Amino acid sequence: RKPTGIFGAEIVFCAGKIPEGPDNCYGSIYLLKSPQMVTIRNEWQNQPLYVFIRWLNTRYQPGPWSPMYTLEWWKGS
Repeated sequence: RKPTGIFGAEIVFCAGKIPEGPDNCYGSIYLLKSPQMVTIRNEWQNQPLYVFIRWLNTRYQPGPWSPMYTLEWWKGS
């Protein structure tokens, strides 16, 4: 759930190679509602996805970047 006064979230990401920081990521999306589905390119599948997130307030001013999160692919049975 978004905190009060927050418009949405900016997410930057990259696959495969660990980035030095959010400025080194090549993908970005803005999430303005929750939940929201995001489609990932086929060539990024089965690679770790490295993600940084920050809030945007209602004046579109960004907050600080989060620590890096690593998302691994789950293969169901």
